[in-house]
Amino acid sequence: MNGEKGFKPQDKGILDRRQSKVSPDSFGVKIDKLVSGVFSGSVDNEPLYDDRSGNIADKQRQKFNEIKKIAEKEWIPEFMESFLEKIDVLRQNGDLNLSPEEIKKRMSDIKINFFDQGSFGGRDFDALGVFGRLRNIFMGIDSNGFESVETLKKNMQHVFDHEMLHAISGSLFVTTPKHLGKFNNQKQRTGLKFDSLGDTKTERFRWLNEAVTETLALDMDKDLERDSAPYKAERLLLTLLINGPAGGDGTHKVDKTKFFQAYFENYEPKDSDEVRLQHWKELTRSISASYYSGFLVKIDKLIKERGIGYVVSHFHILCEDVKKRIVVDFLDI
Repeated sequence: MNGEKGFKPQDKGILDRRQSKVSPDSFGVKIDKLVSGVFSGSVDNEPLYDDRSGNIADKQRQKFNEIKKIAEKEWIPEFMESFLEKIDVLRQNGDLNLSPEEIKKRMSDIKINFFDQGSFGGRDFDALGVFGRLRNIFMGIDSNGFESVETLKKNMQHVFDHEMLHAISGSLFVTTPKHLGKFNNQKQRTGLKFDSLGDTKTERFRWLNEAVTETLALDMDKDLERDSAPYKAERLLLTLLINGPAGGDGTHKVDKTKFFQAYFENYEPKDSDEVRLQHWKELTRSISASYYSGFLVKIDKLIKERGIGYVVSHFHILCEDVKKRIVVDFLDI
């Protein structure tokens, strides 16, 4: 989301407000710090407030610990049960190509951790939810800035749903054997996002992955205000991909179900080339047929170079194949 134009900072949402500095869903140093216990909710003996007065720190530590205990004992079991009910509705509607048994299997090894969002003032991190390595979901509790406990609980339910969708989305694990060096087990694919063993520079389609994740989460939590929900720009671009540009002639359309089916599809090495990642292949074929070959890759590169706001505002031009244009291509792509 670097270099966005035409969107206010608050449009980036509660899950990832400063993505130009940190990419919480990536697999770089920040996730290493999460797993090693820098977050206060995962390791009790870590200092919570190293930059505040002791009196304030003690009070907010107490508030965080009180909410954390309630969340662990009461809210998380409720969130889990609610998620299973809502995800089954998506399955029955045809938006989810997973069996109830497969959904429960993908959820079975998830570990829930908490961190105090209020203790990270001034630091280079601003996210309320992270799905990281080792099947961990980290959930933020802002002990400093919520209107009521019920509001906090409602917001945390949505964060839980979003991050749990990441957890059950399709994946490809790449393992480095011990005899080749330090044992390593990382995802090369999560949902619709691809990377090269944690190299954020080669990360592709993160915007699409977050757009689909949050769209599904909002479909599950129907009472939430969509306009103020996270990843507004990404969701808008997904809508444009599905429906085509405003005022278009209807030729640019992609079935949204194809995005969802590809999102939950696991990479299965045992499958034949014809069957492996068939939903992802069908999605990219549909986008190429509706727009032109390489369109999805083109806008992904443009997002990295000029920002997602640029791509959204120029979408009506970008969706026309440059080879068919008579005018000079002033977008320089």
